[in-house]
Amino acid sequence: MNPLCPTCSREVDVEGSPCSRCSPGTAPIPATPNEGQPASLAVSLPSTDPDAHLEGLSGWLIWIGFSLVFAPFKIFNSLLTVSIPFLFKDSNQAYLAKHHAVTILVGSETMTNIIFILSLVFLNYLFFAKKRGFPSYMIVFRTVNVILLIGNHIAFRLFTPFRSPQATNALIVSIIGAFIVIPYMLYSRRVRVTFVR
Repeated sequence: MNPLCPTCSREVDVEGSPCSRCSPGTAPIPATPNEGQPASLAVSLPSTDPDAHLEGLSGWLIWIGFSLVFAPFKIFNSLLTVSIPFLFKDSNQAYLAKHHAVTILVGSETMTNIIFILSLVFLNYLFFAKKRGFPSYMIVFRTVNVILLIGNHIAFRLFTPFRSPQATNALIVSIIGAFIVIPYMLYSRRVRVTFVR
């Protein structure tokens, strides 16, 4: 009787060596029913994703990462230098007392910007942790951002005498950014293979 393979216990020619089924570099030989073992299914090799080389925070995702990092600081600076001083400056109190619409609009804009800052902090976490939910949350954020900026812009035009070129520019930049980022989140192969955790 021939010696047995130490791996699968089949008979082999040389004692202590694996059989042709277990030898490195050879494909497993499926057992046949007449050998006393059930026939095995064909071995399928793991499929490799052709886009796997795209995985990582590179390409256009670098631009998105930079904008996510700097956006909270930009909004925070606007709060400290424009919105909050306007609401609490002594020389503005008499004007605000007569124009309640202005107080409400600037106050709501301030609260909205605080919510935007918190949302951006959350998006930064999702982005750098490569979380699966990042693309969806980013699409929602961009959409809501544009809608609120349009509403705010229209309200200021209707109810206040203020005309701010900076606000108009911010609205245009937000709309253009949404038209770039949302399709990229939906259709980019790099996004699909990067945000999977």
